[in-house]
Amino acid sequence: MDNKTSFIPKKTLTTPVYRESGPGIFSFVSLMLLIISGLILGGVYFYKSFLNKKIDTLFDSLKRAEDILDPVFIGQMQSIDRKIETAKILLAEHKMPTAIFDFLEQSTLKSVRFKSFDFSIFPSKDLNAVDEVSIKLDGVAKGYAPLALQTREFQKNEYVKNVLLSNLSLGEGGEITFSAVIMIDLNHLIFNPN
Repeated sequence: MDNKTSFIPKKTLTTPVYRESGPGIFSFVSLMLLIISGLILGGVYFYKSFLNKKIDTLFDSLKRAEDILDPVFIGQMQSIDRKIETAKILLAEHKMPTAIFDFLEQSTLKSVRFKSFDFSIFPSKDLNAVDEVSIKLDGVAKGYAPLALQTREFQKNEYVKNVLLSNLSLGEGGEITFSAVIMIDLNHLIFNPN
């Protein structure tokens, strides 16, 4: 038996074959990100230059328009604009006492007539509340029933807060003389052009 140990391999050694591989997935993704970033950067640059040209064009147009307009005329228009805005504010808060006469005309029954009229405004102490208006009337009704109906008619109005009757007295022919105080929310008197 030949058990010889040999250090020489019995098989022939072949050189390993290495396959060439292309760029890896990371290289491909990196290249794509680089290209996209470059495109975005170029797009932003050209868009910025487009906007700057647009701003310059608009500024030149504005400058030409300013040169055409007379500065005195512009000052007059600004003054008129301020006056119009002031008038809008005044109209928005304008109290129109003639609305009380419209209210009385629409609410007064034919069987009741008034002989005197007094009008007072009571400012509210609460800044969030509205002012109140007091209307004091002296009148004559054809009886107690028409006077009760008149009171109910006043109270139907959403702006009427309270109706107080006093000094009731029976006159000649069954007529009732009376005094009435009607408290009205001031919102009813705000001018409304519509």
